Amino acid sequence: MSKLDKRRKGVYGPPLGKKFIVFVDDVNLPDRDDVESQPPVELLRQLLDHETWFDNRELFPMKLIEMMVVGTMRPPGGSSNALSARFMRHFNTLSVDLMADETVVSVFSRIVLWHLDTKGFSKEFDPCIGQIVHATLDVHKFVVDSLLPKPYHTHYMFSLKEFSRVVCGVLVSKNKLQLFFFVYRFYTFCHLFKAVRP
Repeated sequence: MSKLDKRRKGVYGPPLGKKFIVFVDDVNLPDRDDVESQPPVELLRQLLDHETWFDNRELFPMKLIEMMVVGTMRPPGGSSNALSARFMRHFNTLSVDLMADETVVSVFSRIVLWHLDTKGFSKEFDPCIGQIVHATLDVHKFVVDSLLPKPYHTHYMFSLKEFSRVVCGVLVSKNKLQLFFFVYRFYTFCHLFKAVRP
């Protein structure tokens, strides 16, 4: 509320000429209760329907204007639940498909190649690029397929964010020795991974 301006009594909004955006990540993650509702989602639906929030201290309604809610969610299944039509009617839905393996390899290979070129690495490191990206992709696909999210393991949600963290580890290397140690550790990890993989 400290970021909002008081327009008149009981009406709050962002500074003039700006929009107030509320971002909600994993909006369909809350579990359903005994009557099949999701209380946090219903609270958001009430905010969208009535544009009203309540002050806990003084218990008076506050009208919020020039506000937009943006939410992200996964497809229903696992720990993600379907959302009610009463809530979804407030949103425009965009769906993004997963990238093909060839696209992932192409994108991340170019990022690593750019890093090696800008840091002055010799071309003898170029064969490592494909090995690093392909090995990372193999490990990522195995983890995504075998560590599925469950209600008691909701942190088992893997995306390209985790994949990019490995590539960012390569981008930290400033000299040949750091890159060599990273590749050696990653190579050792992949061999251990293949040994325990069913």
